[in-house]
Amino acid sequence: MKILQISIILTVILSVLFLLIDRNLFFYGENKFDFYSLPLNFIPESRPSFEGGFVIRDSMGMSIIGTGIRYRQSDFKVAKFQKYAIHKDTVYAQLEGYDRNIYFIQFSENLNSKTGLEVAIKTDEEWVQGKKLFWYEVYGNEGRVRNLITIRTLISIIFISNIILIAFSYIKKLQRNKI
Repeated sequence: MKILQISIILTVILSVLFLLIDRNLFFYGENKFDFYSLPLNFIPESRPSFEGGFVIRDSMGMSIIGTGIRYRQSDFKVAKFQKYAIHKDTVYAQLEGYDRNIYFIQFSENLNSKTGLEVAIKTDEEWVQGKKLFWYEVYGNEGRVRNLITIRTLISIIFISNIILIAFSYIKKLQRNKI
């Protein structure tokens, strides 16, 4: 009886941990559940490096921020997607161009444009420093993401083993009550 109660409590704890880790992995495009969202209906997606690596797409599947993208508002092409941040209904990104300059890009809603987006590109870091932003490091943060994926996988294995233990304990309890 105690094993069954402990297993049920452990299952609830593991479920909560799994969801918390999955929520964190969402920002790196590595989530399993799709009930998270970014402002402007943007979707982070992790891809292999030969396909350009990490990218943020819009709700139609178009790449909005990522390696190899060129913006009409400026004449730079993205070499590295370094990090991005969210502030209310705005998405900011720090990108490195092939010219080795650092660019800051801001996406916000603009209902008067064809795309529904307003895009602003600056090379001045002070433009974003006044805002309290939490940055999600995309470039150079692969080790942390891999560790979170490993922990999530281990939690999944323990969770499934625990469900099997609960099922066997319950079946054993039912068999004892029949005899």
